[in-house]
Amino acid sequence: MTNRMKTILVSMPFLVVGLMVLILPKMQEWEDAKVLQELEASPLKSKLSMRGNGKVVSTRHTYSMGSYGVTDVGSIRLVIQNLPFSGSSKSSLTIQTVASESGWRGSSGTGNRRFETVGIPGGSKCIFGGIEFQFTNSKLKVGDKTIDASGEATLVLIGEDREVVEIKKMNVTED
Repeated sequence: MTNRMKTILVSMPFLVVGLMVLILPKMQEWEDAKVLQELEASPLKSKLSMRGNGKVVSTRHTYSMGSYGVTDVGSIRLVIQNLPFSGSSKSSLTIQTVASESGWRGSSGTGNRRFETVGIPGGSKCIFGGIEFQFTNSKLKVGDKTIDASGEATLVLIGEDREVVEIKKMNVTED
């Protein structure tokens, strides 16, 4: 065996490790993109209902898909990066109500899938995945963004910094 062949054989594991270091992050990006496409195309798990005095209530489903924590409320799908967990939780959530119906509290789920709510004038204040947001007058307010929670199906992507990264209409067909 020549010295050149020995050098190649000795350096081969380093080359493989180097390639893996380059490829693994790309593979995670590809997997994340695939999961986001699936989340954008799958039907929402939430349903809106009207109650007396103009009260609008939605079922709320919180679950994990890939490395994302997801909660469906009304026509909104909140998708939070790097929030995977096991299990799911669901309950109902007031997204519009009269001002006199504030002050109630509720929560469901455990660990990082815990979803907490408190009644505020006009709807609910929520905490999920390290972000605080509000549903009032059937609109979601997260950061400086406001999205109609009773309109078209909309995906709201929240980054690891818990700021809105993207808001886009979902490509779903009704069941």
